[in-house]
Amino acid sequence: MLSKWKNKFTSQEFGLTHKDPEIFVICQWQHKNTPSIWYLLYRWLVVIYFITTWLLSILIVKTKTDSYQLKWLIYLTHWGYTTCTFQALLAAFMLTSCVLAHKKKPYKPSKDGAFTCYKLYWAFNTIATVLACVITIVYWSFIYNPAKNPLDVMNFILHGMNTVLMLFDFWLVSHPTRIAHCIYPMMFVTVYAIFSVIYYLAGGTSRDGTDYIYPILKWELPFRTLLVCAGVGIFIFALQTFFFLMYLLKKRVHKKLGRRKSIELNSSSPRCDGYVNEAVIAGDEV
Repeated sequence: MLSKWKNKFTSQEFGLTHKDPEIFVICQWQHKNTPSIWYLLYRWLVVIYFITTWLLSILIVKTKTDSYQLKWLIYLTHWGYTTCTFQALLAAFMLTSCVLAHKKKPYKPSKDGAFTCYKLYWAFNTIATVLACVITIVYWSFIYNPAKNPLDVMNFILHGMNTVLMLFDFWLVSHPTRIAHCIYPMMFVTVYAIFSVIYYLAGGTSRDGTDYIYPILKWELPFRTLLVCAGVGIFIFALQTFFFLMYLLKKRVHKKLGRRKSIELNSSSPRCDGYVNEAVIAGDEV
């Protein structure tokens, strides 16, 4: 058992290479092994939602002063929401390209340009999923103040619906979840922490005029703030582990439902034309 968990932290596990890139454009629960039009419709609806709400978060502000609008850029919430939007665009682009490519006969997955960005999508999807949960939990637990932050629609969209949509998406996608990929949201949050230090040293202020962006990120108290950052890092690792366990659960549920036929990865039989569903193979993986 221990050796299996150690294998989750090999150099290969930290990487973003997958032997079957088609897994990134297939819905976990669809019947056929070819790209689904219904899944494509879902993908573009998600893109429209994220882009619309992302733009509204910039345009709908309490005041129209330039400095207030520019400070949209300093908040981790907006960094995270931008990541959600970007990964949604990548997913829709890949699936659209794959659907169009499938109309060409014969279809050759190795020649499909749709999969050139699957590694970028995988990384940003991991970041967006974990970061959405971090933002939602931390915001409502430690930052939300009814006196300063009214519970309006936009507040809920940025700090609640982000997690709802990313969790829903998590149960739809077929690509695997790796514990070692916690390194990517950790790197993202580290970049933000470095930015917040530089912003503080440069005399930057929040939209409320405070010399800190968030109450839990006061760099005038460096030791306490570093402990907060370390705690967020540990929390990210715990969340990624949780998502890995949910991924195993999703595989088992899919296997019991028997939605699609698959082949074993170690089988000597030739690879079928199209997608091999990883969620119904190696069901006892730990």
